[in-house]
Amino acid sequence: MKYRVLRQHQGDRPYRIGDERTMREEDARSLVKFGVLEPIREKKAPESDNKMQDEPSNKAEKKSRKAKSEDS
Repeated sequence: MKYRVLRQHQGDRPYRIGDERTMREEDARSLVKFGVLEPIREKKAPESDNKMQDEPSNKAEKKSRKAKSEDS
């Protein structure tokens, strides 16, 4: 998981304020608790609640398909 450095500290290398650090959650737990690191929350794309997802995006195309099926 990725973390943002809030306080300068020495780890596997020197870390300065604002640096990103990648480490396991178990290893970072105490550093987060003492305010040295904060987790970086990655934004996930929201899942679509669009029920018409399978419908064509072009409304004219939808109407022409409907008209063709009625003509047959």
